[in-house]
Amino acid sequence: MKHRGPLHAGFALALLGCGPAGGGGNADLAPPSCSVQAASALSTCGGDTRAACYAPGMSQPSKMGLFSVSLLSAEPGPPVKGFNTWVIHVTDAQSGASLDNLKLTAVPFMPDHGHGTSTVVMISAMGGGAYQLMPLNLFMAGLWQTTITLTAPDGRADQVVFSFCIEG
Repeated sequence: MKHRGPLHAGFALALLGCGPAGGGGNADLAPPSCSVQAASALSTCGGDTRAACYAPGMSQPSKMGLFSVSLLSAEPGPPVKGFNTWVIHVTDAQSGASLDNLKLTAVPFMPDHGHGTSTVVMISAMGGGAYQLMPLNLFMAGLWQTTITLTAPDGRADQVVFSFCIEG
């Protein structure tokens, strides 16, 4: 798949050695959340290559390439143990147009533990392709993968996954 459009934050972070799949890198060049994770001897999963380094505006393409999802903000940022609120922006991957009227679900899951959370994530449309997700209950330390399923009014559906190391 050929990528067209602006340079995504995830690609820029990959150049710093701490991209969407995570992975340490040069702590002097990495964003603060990456350098803290990589440098912490007490880190629960900071060196896990499945974890991304949080940066406001970071983008992920959906699995089948239908959508692009930017994580505009996380409160707190980077995501922490406990309740989090995210604001995402969804665009059509081909046209770059912001997408409203999508049906979204978000499911946090810990792949190493085989469980998620009992807290249902509520999603509110904000207009202009922006959606608020809350609460994301990342209730324990470790790797969390939040799968966002997106369904367009025409029935096209795809998923995007954001993975973060949550410190204890």
